Amino acid sequence: MMKPAERQKAMNDLDAVIDAVVHADLESYPDIRKGLKRLSRHTAIDGIEVLPEGVLLDGDRIRGIFNLHIVLDFGRKRGEGPLLGESLEGRFVGRIEGRKPRIESMSVDPEPLLA
Repeated sequence: MMKPAERQKAMNDLDAVIDAVVHADLESYPDIRKGLKRLSRHTAIDGIEVLPEGVLLDGDRIRGIFNLHIVLDFGRKRGEGPLLGESLEGRFVGRIEGRKPRIESMSVDPEPLLA
């Protein structure tokens, strides 16, 4: 059983990981960019959702899943074509360095929307 101080540290770490994923600069992760470019000419990110039960803290290592909410724009120019809102499951991996999470990789699999 966890001691109260250990439980509080784990909760603080979990909150920090969720915050780091939600506020990540997705354009800096090549796997995200590649996946989204396959979907539509002007795919836009509408938001990221991370549920606490989808995050695994294992010592200083972290990994988990997130939902990436996107808007697919099928027009020749942005905003001219039909729009479609969708969600993709994504994965992230990282580590806790000191008291701060560092997200090392993030990816999404566009295949479910391409099938």
